[in-house]
Amino acid sequence: MVLSNTISMKVLILAGGGGTRLWPLSRSHSPKQFQPLLNSKSLLEETALRARKLTSWENIYVVAPKQYRKEIFKHVKKLPCRNLILEPTPRNTAPSIGLSVVRLVQQNHHDVLVVLSSDSFIQNENQFKQTIKKAVKLASSGEYLVTLGIRPTYPETGYGYIRTGKKFKLGSHFVKKFLEKPNKAVAQRFINQGEYFWNSGMFIFRLDLMLGAFSVLLPKTYNALLETELFLKRKQTQKAAKAFAKCEEISIDYGILEKFQPILVVPSHFGWNDLGSFAALQKVLPKDYRGNVLDGAVEIESDNCFVKNESKKLVSLIGLNHIGVIETDDVLLVCDLKRSQKVKDLLGKLKRDKRYQNLI
Repeated sequence: MVLSNTISMKVLILAGGGGTRLWPLSRSHSPKQFQPLLNSKSLLEETALRARKLTSWENIYVVAPKQYRKEIFKHVKKLPCRNLILEPTPRNTAPSIGLSVVRLVQQNHHDVLVVLSSDSFIQNENQFKQTIKKAVKLASSGEYLVTLGIRPTYPETGYGYIRTGKKFKLGSHFVKKFLEKPNKAVAQRFINQGEYFWNSGMFIFRLDLMLGAFSVLLPKTYNALLETELFLKRKQTQKAAKAFAKCEEISIDYGILEKFQPILVVPSHFGWNDLGSFAALQKVLPKDYRGNVLDGAVEIESDNCFVKNESKKLVSLIGLNHIGVIETDDVLLVCDLKRSQKVKDLLGKLKRDKRYQNLI
């Protein structure tokens, strides 16, 4: 996509997440980005089609651990083979983005890269496109990392927040601080103060700027990435895996964004959710008149519940409120939706018990 005579961009989709908070729908062999949670398309396919509205398939890339190679091409059939960037092993978002930057900077170091998660809900895609265009223009100077901030509509404790500073061009603000997941009282204070946004996890930057940030802020990882790319070019996969294992297992937020200056945030109003829990799914899916999302279930006097039933059984609810029920052929999960973030902790407990390894 060419936004002007001098600005060109690429899109990178992160497709390596484990989706642990959506277990048992999301499993290690087929995590949530490969699941049709919103409609008949998987979240990855939805994201790829959204990226296609920004640019051509030739400029869309996907990065993921090598074990997801076949799965990715099932869901993104038009992705050019050369545009799949395979991590030798999962190492969190900083190494995955870094490996992609090291690869893509060789083509044109002035390209602007738009980094998207493969598992986000976007309500207004036209508004999303306009916001991305604005962010790309801001990033094209090569001076700023740019992120998209979502105006919070309720005191969510499962998201990171961005505190904004003074205004800049195109409606953006300088970022004062990134803040980790707050408790409910603090989240409510953020909303009341009005200068805080949800961190969407979407980032826009020029390739040479990010490469420089890695060399300064994560030098050990930077050197490991250069070594990894060299071995991958030579098709020395074992050496590449050993080199990639030297990368720090750290998120792009902790490793780069929270240390980098200056960063701009573009306030965004396109309707967003990271679909990181069953409570999040309940918020975005169509509901009945009592606020329930029921798939394969019936209810009496129940409100604001979420049921996803993939078995042949019928799930029935009576007098329940804010309850999630996930039924598959081999697992039944029942949870308080207000605590659905804790599914990740439950999965961690199962991983420590040999009896349940086949269910993970």
